[in-house]
This record gives sequence, structure tokens and C-alpha cells, in this order.
Amino acid sequence: PAPRHARRVIALAGCAQPAMAPSINAAAARVLDALGISMVELPGAGCCGAVRFHLDDAEGARADARRNIDAWWPDIEAGRIEAIVMTASGCGVQVRDYGHLLQHDPAYAERGRRVAELTRDIAEVVLAEGEALRARLAARAQPREPLAWHAP
Repeated sequence: PAPRHARRVIALAGCAQPAMAPSINAAAARVLDALGISMVELPGAGCCGAVRFHLDDAEGARADARRNIDAWWPDIEAGRIEAIVMTASGCGVQVRDYGHLLQHDPAYAERGRRVAELTRDIAEVVLAEGEALRARLAARAQPREPLAWHAP
């Protein structure tokens, strides 16, 4: 859905997920939209750096982190977003490590720490919105069916 809510979060398209499971971010955006939260992917962001990091290319991973921070920072600094939402658990772990990964970079250490603080798994966001979600589901006329949720 097009962004239309005052509440806004950033999503990372990433590199592997769009090829393997392209519908995940779209589904997450629809759920968040129903909860009054717009999810946006910002131009300039890309791979989180996990692939490079796991291939022993720490400098390449730091370059990926800096690129993402540069893409997200204007919205973070302006207070336009409340979180960076991850729908791929491996990316979430990597982005949450940006503070550590960039701790010795004077230009990015503080920004990396701030990005890590803002990063949430989609399951955490949905859990935090539990009351609103329950109200939406209760309003449905269909009978309730069991629901299983496996958070990574």
C-alpha cells in the first residue's frame, strides 16, 4: 500500500529475499497498513551486509552498513520513522549489529548504534500492536480458527 499514515517504519528490501520470497515485505506492509502504520523501502538501501560478513569480508559488510545508514539517516534524523522493520531474520541480526560493526568508525559509530536501536523484527512490531490487531480480528464476521506463529 502507498504510505498514508502518520506512523511510519522503514523496511529493507535486501538482496536475497526479493529473489527467494518477494511477497514477504508486501504482506508485512499490508498487515502494518491495517494497523495504521506505513512501511516504506527507501532508495539507496540494499544488502544488509550479512552475506559479505559471513564470507569474511568485514570491510564489505561495513560498506553495506554505511550505504544503508546513508539511505535511512535523513528520515531517522528528521524523526519521520519510528522503527526499521526487518522481515528477514538474518538481516535483522546483521542490522542490529551495526553499532558494533562500525564502533571504530568516527563518522558512523553513533549512527550505527542508533540504527541498531531502531531495528525491530516484524514479529516484535506485531506483538507491540497486539491490542489493535486483536480488535481488527475480532471485528471480522468469520469464525475464529487456530493460528500458529513461528517467530525466527
